[in-house]
Amino acid sequence: MENIQKDPMRSYRAEARPVGITLVQRVTGDALVCVTGALFIAFALWMVGQIPDVTTAGLFIENLVKPVYWTLRSSLAFWLSPFFLLVVPSLLLLTAVFPADRAQPIFSRGFFQDVLWSVARTSLTVLLLTAYASFIQTIFQKYFGWMVIETGRDWPFLLRAALVFIVADFLYWLRHVVMHKVPALWQFHAIHHSQRELNPFTINRTHPVGYLVTLNIWAIPMTALMGSLDVVLTGYLIRHSYDAFIHSNIRTNLGPLKYFLVTPQSHRVHHSCEPQHYDTNFGVMISLWDRLFGTLHSKYDEYPETGIPDPSFPVEQQHSNHCATLIQQLIYPFQKVFRTSSIN
Repeated sequence: MENIQKDPMRSYRAEARPVGITLVQRVTGDALVCVTGALFIAFALWMVGQIPDVTTAGLFIENLVKPVYWTLRSSLAFWLSPFFLLVVPSLLLLTAVFPADRAQPIFSRGFFQDVLWSVARTSLTVLLLTAYASFIQTIFQKYFGWMVIETGRDWPFLLRAALVFIVADFLYWLRHVVMHKVPALWQFHAIHHSQRELNPFTINRTHPVGYLVTLNIWAIPMTALMGSLDVVLTGYLIRHSYDAFIHSNIRTNLGPLKYFLVTPQSHRVHHSCEPQHYDTNFGVMISLWDRLFGTLHSKYDEYPETGIPDPSFPVEQQHSNHCATLIQQLIYPFQKVFRTSSIN
C-alpha cells in the first residue's frame, strides 16, 4: 500500500498550507465544487431542453452557437493577431538576450509541449468552456439581472476601466489562491506548475476541469459588474497577453515597477520547486493583494528552478511523444484525486 508521506506533492500541500486555510478548504472549496457540479448538471439539462423545441431554436443559436462562433473567430484571430506575430517573437528575443535560465533552449521540449497545450486549449474552449460561460450568462440575465450594477455605466470610461481592472485582478488572485489551497483543485493546477522550462505559451498549460470550476469565481461577479460576458472575455484577453510576459524565461524584475506589478522574476518564484517559495506571489498583474494578505515573497533577485516535486508526473523532458505526453498529463490529476480518495 502506498505511503502518503512518500508523495512529495501531497506533503508539500500539507506543509505549505498557512494557518486558517482549513476554512477555505472545507467550506469554500467544497461549496465551489458542489455549486459548479450543480450548474454543470443544469447546463446539461438546459442543453437537452433547447434542442427539440422549435420555439427555442433562436434562443439556442443565440446562447450557444453564436458564442462558440465568437470564440472560434477570436481564437483564430489570436493566432493571427499582432500578439502572436509580434509580441511572442519579441518575448523570445528578450529570452535570448536576457534569459533567467541560460541553460534553457529557446525552443525547448517544454516550449513545443506548451504550444500543443495552446492548440488543445483553444479546441476545448470552443467546445466546452464557451458554452458553459454562455449558460452562466443566460441564467444570470434571466434570474439575477437585478444584481447588475447599473450606476457605474454612466461613469467616465477611464474610471470604469480602472474599477474593472482592480476587481478582475482581485478575482483572479482569489481564483489562483483557491486553486492552490483546495487539494482536489491543486491536482489540476499542478499541470500548469509542472513546467520546468517557462515560456510564453505556458499560460495555456491549464487543465480544462480546473478552469471550469474556478470560472464561477470571476465570471459571475464580473458579469454583475459589467452586465455582459463579452466585456469580461475582452478583459481576459488583455490579462492573457500580460500573462505571457510574466511566464517567459526573462531575467528582469522591472526595476521600481516590481513594487507594484507582477514581474517575470516574481512569478518565476511562484513557479519555484524550492520549499521556501511555495504558496507565494499569487498575483496576476499587480502585487497589491499579495502584500495585503501576506503571501508576497519580497526578494527580487531570485530566479529559482521551476516545476513540481512529484516524480510521477509525466514531464515532456522525459518522453519523446508530445501527443502521448499531453494525454498522460490530462489524465494525471484524475489519477491523483482518485488515489488520494482511496487512501483517505
